[in-house]
Amino acid sequence: MIGKLPTALAVAAGLLPGSALACQYDPPEQVGYTTAQFFARRMVEAAAYVDVVLLEDDGTRALGEPPTGILTLRSIARLKGDGADRFSLFGSGVTLSPDAERIFARPLEHFTQHDGLVTAFPYSEERPGRLFPQRGVAPPPPQLNSCSPPAVAGQTGRFYVVMRGADGRPLDRVPLYDGVMSPAFAFVPVTLGEGDVWLQAVHGASRGAVAATQPRVLHLRPGADPARIEGALRRAGVTTTAAFVRRGDWWDEVRPAANESAGPWLAEAVPFIVASGREAIGDPHHGAAEFLHPKLTQMAAYGGMAYEVANAFTSSVRRSQRVRWAEPVLTALELSGSADALAAVAGEGFADGFRPLPARGNDASALGLPGETDEARFAAMQALDRDIWLLNGGGGNRQGTLPQ
Repeated sequence: MIGKLPTALAVAAGLLPGSALACQYDPPEQVGYTTAQFFARRMVEAAAYVDVVLLEDDGTRALGEPPTGILTLRSIARLKGDGADRFSLFGSGVTLSPDAERIFARPLEHFTQHDGLVTAFPYSEERPGRLFPQRGVAPPPPQLNSCSPPAVAGQTGRFYVVMRGADGRPLDRVPLYDGVMSPAFAFVPVTLGEGDVWLQAVHGASRGAVAATQPRVLHLRPGADPARIEGALRRAGVTTTAAFVRRGDWWDEVRPAANESAGPWLAEAVPFIVASGREAIGDPHHGAAEFLHPKLTQMAAYGGMAYEVANAFTSSVRRSQRVRWAEPVLTALELSGSADALAAVAGEGFADGFRPLPARGNDASALGLPGETDEARFAAMQALDRDIWLLNGGGGNRQGTLPQ
């Protein structure tokens, strides 16, 4: 198989020692719509969660403060899986970087083999990080080689397509053909430009998609004590991989790095959500509206993808406004353990049963335009134009909010 793969992919797949050679490969080609459809079908099938997200906070801080290394993402459209409304990844913030636009516009690329088969060119990868830096649990050093792709990087107020595995981390590699694994396009900007074929391909591939592996989510009874919960889980041999904090019908995910989850951390979940974004630079709503405004054109048939993204975005703005002052409550846990251990935990007094997160208003239907007739769709487009105008400060609006 090595003979058929470019050296870059062979090293990235661990088939060759990266330190033993410089990264060498033929120039990749830009992914077109047909190739995007093929990759999207394979990658969506392998993913547990597929979301179109707004980057709320890229971790950049002012006054010389070090960046957090955490990207806070709000799902505006859940295309696959019962994921949370907000979750985080480890990555670099580029909001203040002079290279921000170049990074955002970097195209997807692929290799074409001599027999016509294609494999994805590595795009980005998540590097080890810390969700709770005050605990002093250092992440393991990244295993880098000369073919390693750049770290996941994002900009506050921009949109991305994110694919995650059942472990909640960015999708790594996916099977394309028998015996051939390919890097996944797990964190891809939504540029809404002429060459932006990925969102449309993923949207099409995700229709009717159901996650093959559903994580075990244990719901908690009101008032459950984090220390007691962790003690019972430890005795049962069960690990908490993520916690879910609910505010009204809004669910936040708190997912520490694997090395952090070994110790007690549940008591920090709610304070983490309360503090999230408090020191962020830039208003994600205003930034997103500034980005969308020039993309909206009614010359496109029925509005095009820009209006569909705008619809999902403005719907999420209104949902977030409704729960802004709701009290955050630790409500559910994603657990890992044997079937017997999980059954034992389900019998604890704090447990309220295993079940998915409830249905919410940001499912796949959010990425579309309402209306069955041309007149209704045109009216929806006019309403979206006004919403984006308001979020850009139109009518003296300085709050970054929309009327309900």
